[in-house]
Amino acid sequence: MSFRIAIVPALHVMDVWIKVLPHIMNGKEHWDKFYTLNQIRRNLLAGQQQLWIMIKDEKDVIMACITQLDEYPEKKVLRISYCGGSGLTRAMIKELKKIENWGKEKGAVMVDVLGRKEWGKLLLKLDYTVPGVVYRKELV
Repeated sequence: MSFRIAIVPALHVMDVWIKVLPHIMNGKEHWDKFYTLNQIRRNLLAGQQQLWIMIKDEKDVIMACITQLDEYPEKKVLRISYCGGSGLTRAMIKELKKIENWGKEKGAVMVDVLGRKEWGKLLLKLDYTVPGVVYRKELV
């Protein structure tokens, strides 16, 4: 069994959209406070966000991951804002470095991962730290 992660060029997002849609929709509760599905698709097509897919055995898409580059006055940060799929832990340990290297090539000096507590088990093994906690209150 082989796994590889690849970025999908903006002009090919619609070619894989049907295959990644179940992975994106599976985590809807994590992104729907910030985006609609149409906004995500438009951002990917415009290159404002990037779509990464994990491929198993050169044929099955088992994960979709969305990144974006955030530019601040002093630095550029690669944000991994969403990843969803199956069998991620083992495969992601090897393949996450490709996303990190892509960020470096684009000038990012830091990677932020937005995820659930469960991601800590994986990310701490890869030298990520937990600098703080995000608290949120919904204003009605």
